[in-house]
Amino acid sequence: MQTLVLKVVEGPDLGLQTFIRSGQKLRVGRSSWAEMSCSRDEELQEIHFQILSTSSGWSLNSARPEYTVFCNGQPVRQTPLKHGDLIVAGNSHFQVRDAAQKIPQKKAVEAIQEESSEPEHVEVETPALAILLADLQISTSLDVNNPELEASEVIAELKQEEFWGDTVRLIAALIGAQKSVAWEMEAYQTYEQSLPALNPEVQSVAEAWQSEPTEENRREAEKLVDVAGLETPAGWIAQTIFWSEGSLSAPDLPEAPAPPTLFTKAVHSTLLFIAITVDPAELPNRWIELIALGETRL
Repeated sequence: MQTLVLKVVEGPDLGLQTFIRSGQKLRVGRSSWAEMSCSRDEELQEIHFQILSTSSGWSLNSARPEYTVFCNGQPVRQTPLKHGDLIVAGNSHFQVRDAAQKIPQKKAVEAIQEESSEPEHVEVETPALAILLADLQISTSLDVNNPELEASEVIAELKQEEFWGDTVRLIAALIGAQKSVAWEMEAYQTYEQSLPALNPEVQSVAEAWQSEPTEENRREAEKLVDVAGLETPAGWIAQTIFWSEGSLSAPDLPEAPAPPTLFTKAVHSTLLFIAITVDPAELPNRWIELIALGETRL
């Protein structure tokens, strides 16, 4: 799963949902500083569990050994996650979904009915793609509530309408920050003859962060935003890395988690600076070429 959706399907915060991408983590609890704050569930700890991106997928981890977490009815401290899994913590039931797959509505309802004595309260699931488009504030004439709708259909319409920024941000959200940085770097290298020389420090940090998306490398990229400048693609590549996850505040200040789709705006800015180096009449063709580089990573 490149993008994981987590939704409360039963409990005091019924309907609450969020999503994370590869390379990020999601903390869940009743605290206001949790990335997913279920403030109405008094049985949850401040941070009850977290979901982490791993090299093999996603992992559910209890925040502390004594905090009770169930996955598909089994008590766990740590376990891999897959599409359709049901997590129970406190008085809340959470469904795990892969944004790239169709929602297994029947499976989800059956799982909840096994856990709940009031199945009549089960909601019809909102397709994960609709959630993502709403978060990105992308409009389309297509029926986003149709579970059969594919992201490729939305991308095709956005390109047809020449909504280049929306197209870039949607692809970036689908592939995640690491692949997006690779996309930016390939675009830069493809058109480098018409661009200023790539800041070598940004290139070094981008390569290091793609191999090891650590907090140290992310903070190093933050420093390079001002060094390279936001008037250059290099500066926006560094910004993409910094906005990919973690806190946007200084390390010694209270955490201010990056919104899940914030980094997609930086990706758009990077490609915009690369695109506008051509004659305006050629701009649509340049955008199509740049977007094609991203589509190969879907």
